[in-house]
Amino acid sequence: MPQSHAGMAGESFHADVLLPLAWLWLLVWVGAALASAARDRHGRRGHVQGRSRRRRSRRRRKQSAHASRPVNAAPGQRAGPSPAAEIRPPGPPVAPPPSPAAVTRENIVALSSAQFEQLVADSFRRKGFEVEFMPEHSRQGIDIVLRDGDKLLRVQCRHDRDAQVDVDAAHELADLVQAQFGGKAILATSGRLSPAAHAFCRDHAIHALDIDRLLLFADPAAMPALSTPVPKPGEAPEHAGSQAAPAV
Repeated sequence: MPQSHAGMAGESFHADVLLPLAWLWLLVWVGAALASAARDRHGRRGHVQGRSRRRRSRRRRKQSAHASRPVNAAPGQRAGPSPAAEIRPPGPPVAPPPSPAAVTRENIVALSSAQFEQLVADSFRRKGFEVEFMPEHSRQGIDIVLRDGDKLLRVQCRHDRDAQVDVDAAHELADLVQAQFGGKAILATSGRLSPAAHAFCRDHAIHALDIDRLLLFADPAAMPALSTPVPKPGEAPEHAGSQAAPAV
């Protein structure tokens, strides 16, 4: 009977004391394992983030060093201050490009010979022609060659400044074209063709482009800009709206 009571007491002790202690120890162990795993995961994440931050910092330092190095500096050369970083005083204001002068008789007369040729050439170019200036040493009386598909036109520019151009000028151009080139030609002049010159041009396949026709033909955008006022007839110079070419 006493042995039976002792066995029962041992079983009761095992069930009431040891079993809860075992469960408690198990819970403590599981909690410690979970905490250790969380610390390891957090540590690895912090390590990865720190490595990424260090990589980004190195990349930014390299980019800054490359931007501050002069353009012609060697890769191993010590970086100097960037030209863009230098403080420079503001320069003088840039004046806008001058506007083309108005296409008037006075402005065309005031052009230089080179400006007159450019006006004629640009006006034809804006109407779809291919334009080629003849070299100075080989002009032989022809200043510009125009191409329109398979058509070829040779242009003689005469800056006669509103003077009358007689038939001799047209006759010389006709002889020149027939003797050396053949085909059709254009006589472009800032002068006024005489009636006899107009008639000769019609009979010899020469297109006459004198000052009166040039005022209608010239493209306003092709007109050069002029630097000093050119008064119209009966207008005071200070009220002139157009400009004259510089002396050449």
